[in-house]
Amino acid sequence: MHLGNAVKIALVMKGMKQKDLAETMGVTTVYVSRLCCQESIGMNTVKSIADALSMKVSELIKLGE
Repeated sequence: MHLGNAVKIALVMKGMKQKDLAETMGVTTVYVSRLCCQESIGMNTVKSIADALSMKVSELIKLGE
């Protein structure tokens, strides 16, 4: 499972850019860029990403499988 790839896929599906996700989450674009390169991401962060993308955590995780 590669959660960084899941985030990338979700962004494409939602028609969003890393900048958009960063603004929605209240973090920097650099932080989101780093997340997209990570294989594992903490569950609190995964929840924040899923919320920002209006997705369920399980949907986001499934994209990384």
